[in-house]
Amino acid sequence: MWAMFEETGIFLVACRHGFILLFYDIIQSGELQEHYRAKYPLAITSKLIGLFGSDIAVGYDIGCAFASTIASSPLIGSKAKEADVSFFVPTFHKHAHNRGCQVCWHPLYNTLASLEDFKTRERIFSMSNHLTSTTRFASKFHRQQAIEEHF
Repeated sequence: MWAMFEETGIFLVACRHGFILLFYDIIQSGELQEHYRAKYPLAITSKLIGLFGSDIAVGYDIGCAFASTIASSPLIGSKAKEADVSFFVPTFHKHAHNRGCQVCWHPLYNTLASLEDFKTRERIFSMSNHLTSTTRFASKFHRQQAIEEHF
């Protein structure tokens, strides 16, 4: 009965100034292989490289694990290495990681990150929490319409 509602969320990219750069519907696929689970961040990383070239800093909740996923990706692994893409975990997530992970991936310990906390997406999502109740059972058109109007 609910099969027509296959969108399960949104995946977005925002710059440190709070502007939304890329925005994708997450479609439930049931794929369990590592590169299929990471299809959205892999596609977005490729798009960012295409848009901005090189020296890109990406904050992602699982940036520490995603760095190895992207390095082993046959599609964009070499492209990301050539573009010198750096990954970080947002400042809040440092408490969920061990010391070695914090030292390698936390923005506080890396001069590339400057004063960035990589929590812009959390701030954007906290302002859009009320959308969940209005879009959960909406048609695809009305769901996208509500999201577009909000952002």
